[in-house]
Amino acid sequence: MATQEKPRTTYQETYNTEGPREIWCGLDHSSIEEAIAHAELNLGMRGREAKAYWGTMRFTDYVVGWQLNDRKRYRLDYAHAFSEENEKAAKWAGTKRLKGSQGVHVNEENFDDPKDKGVSKVCHPTEASLQRADTYWSKWTRQYRQR
Repeated sequence: MATQEKPRTTYQETYNTEGPREIWCGLDHSSIEEAIAHAELNLGMRGREAKAYWGTMRFTDYVVGWQLNDRKRYRLDYAHAFSEENEKAAKWAGTKRLKGSQGVHVNEENFDDPKDKGVSKVCHPTEASLQRADTYWSKWTRQYRQR
């Protein structure tokens, strides 16, 4: 007796398929500052006041980026397995360094106007080190913890 396979749910169609969930910004940024400026320009938030965007790292809350509102934000991120992620992404991303040369990158998220309807993030790779990114996270967080 042959068993029929159940049709995939919308969730499975969306989240259990191979392929990109983010796209490359088109540039290899030499610094975190350059990547942030590019993300801010794309989001229309360059020179505008932004709110801190909190995230959890190493079981502690940190300011990991900035948001204009709940629908437009960017965050400084680190990919631990960046070599493998870069290798996988090279097939579809248009770059061999989507997660940066050392894993540090900026994720831009615009849920109001995504560049691709199936993708919510634009990735800005950098050449920066994890130590440099950690300096940013600590500096941003200290601004809010001292109040």
